[in-house]
Amino acid sequence: MWKELTKRFSSPDSLVSLILGLAVVIVIGAFAYRFLTGKTATAPSKESEKSAAEQKATLPTTHAVASGETLWSIAETYYK
Repeated sequence: MWKELTKRFSSPDSLVSLILGLAVVIVIGAFAYRFLTGKTATAPSKESEKSAAEQKATLPTTHAVASGETLWSIAETYYK
């Protein structure tokens, strides 16, 4: 059995295929672990969530468009 395995892995192509296959399994396992544990790679911090909520609270709900205003100028007024 050992001789048969060494014959199969004596070719460089089969060794490269084995290494790439292991790399794929490790990457998929890492993604599955993160998915199942609920962890994300870029989770927003609580501070950024608070500042976004505070910013939304200060924005007006309506805006009367004046003559000559563009969408860009309105956005600059409120979002700076």
